[in-house]
Amino acid sequence: MSQTTAMPSSTPETTCANTPPGKDAFIPLAWAGWRMRIPEHWRLLKVDGSWRRGFMAVGDPQTAQFQLKWWRPRRRIQGDQWIDRRVRSMRMPDTAVIRNAAGNREHFSETAWIPRARGSRKLSRAVWYGYAPRANMVLEIVLNPIAPAGDRRYFRRRVLPTLAVSPDGEPTWWSAFDATFRVPAGFRAIEHKLHLGNPMIRFHNPRGEQLLLRQLYPAELALGRREIAFWLRHWPFKEFRRYSASAPIEPFALTLPSGRASGVLRRGRKRYRFPFHGIKPHETFTAALEDRSRDRLLIVEYDARPPLDEQVARSILRHMNTTL
Repeated sequence: MSQTTAMPSSTPETTCANTPPGKDAFIPLAWAGWRMRIPEHWRLLKVDGSWRRGFMAVGDPQTAQFQLKWWRPRRRIQGDQWIDRRVRSMRMPDTAVIRNAAGNREHFSETAWIPRARGSRKLSRAVWYGYAPRANMVLEIVLNPIAPAGDRRYFRRRVLPTLAVSPDGEPTWWSAFDATFRVPAGFRAIEHKLHLGNPMIRFHNPRGEQLLLRQLYPAELALGRREIAFWLRHWPFKEFRRYSASAPIEPFALTLPSGRASGVLRRGRKRYRFPFHGIKPHETFTAALEDRSRDRLLIVEYDARPPLDEQVARSILRHMNTTL
């Protein structure tokens, strides 16, 4: 974590130290079934792991602000016992732990806030633990001990209360760089390329269905370089099945929350190479829409075994960039 200069103690507790008072705005951040809202000048720095276990770091232009880890134990656990073990491993007295006083109680049955946990280099760090029983998920958040004190207070008062979890069996939200996707229940991310202005995530589910979700912005720049049909055909991840079109590219329009959007779609098939081409062939539905109100290009590719339900892809497009 990079060194920063601490802000004066007069920084208001309800305002992020690096944001002028009254000017703060929030954007969504979501991954692997959890979601929150962060100041718009904070950004995802790194994400790694899987649906079951992973890590994310978030920061602003000056420094890292916090790191978040999530676990989904294979068996249902007692959240209070899990948190107790983590606290004991830090050798903290009970008086140093604030129980069930920080976090969204609607989503977390057990929480622990440790404002001065022992860390490396003799620096005390703030740590939060939470257990969400409806998803059997445990989260750990560690705040950067060398970030301005005003930022740490701001996180607890303004950011932490927005942390929520999608229960098992319900759709999940995935959001980075102010691009938001709502994914049907059962789909898990298997690959991602998160570039500012071009985030893309690939998902699959136990039935073998796959989704590619992507946004390009500003759309005016993307369409100035390539026609919309190019972005429809462009596949950014390695694919073992070979694609073949079953119909020509055709115009496509859909009503989004922001208004009517137009673009193109194509339908096709994906098969393994010979001699395995008859094994589990898939149908595909690919669409690209220009959302002019947000100057974005919205892209979805959905492939599944026949018969493919096109409403899955249409619903995903309608929910892109909706408010969490």
